[in-house]
Amino acid sequence: MPFHYVRKKINFQFKAIKSPQYKSVMNWIALALVVFGLSQLVKKYIFSFALVNGESMEPWLSPGDLVFLSKWDKNYVPGDMIALRLNADSPILVKRLIASGPATFFMENGVAYVSEVPYPESLREPPQIDTSLYWCLFTAKIEIPLDSIFVLGDNRCRSSDSRVFGPLNRDDIYGKVRMRILRLPKIVLSIFSK
Repeated sequence: MPFHYVRKKINFQFKAIKSPQYKSVMNWIALALVVFGLSQLVKKYIFSFALVNGESMEPWLSPGDLVFLSKWDKNYVPGDMIALRLNADSPILVKRLIASGPATFFMENGVAYVSEVPYPESLREPPQIDTSLYWCLFTAKIEIPLDSIFVLGDNRCRSSDSRVFGPLNRDDIYGKVRMRILRLPKIVLSIFSK
């Protein structure tokens, strides 16, 4: 094969790479990668969204509510609604922060006590408590270690919370719930729950 023929073939391939269509496609791919990378950084460090699945936060949040989470504000105080993960594979849970350690927690006759002081339910409407369910009215005294948190659902008798899985590490907090964005219709929820 003559050398000039090989050279012409190579030049043709380079011309194809330098074509405007190729550059346009590469620009779009680069833009998509940058946008994807920035969205992942925003989701990890600035804000995110979560979908409420259970009844544990009723009447404030209902199944199908989409909530806005801030991740930049790490100043969590009792009374805040927070999103958390028990482990990397678990779904996001939305609960109310009741206490930060070191403290103690127990419930008696449906009243929550933090370090022997009744939890100030007067900050909001009292939680829904079904008095026929004994287990949600009373708990033994639970010690909350330093750098740990204790969370409860507002709908105490329909909530799996720190009474079930114990105090959590502050690192388990995924973000602070700032507002409910919208309530998804039940038909949409049935599609995504399968």
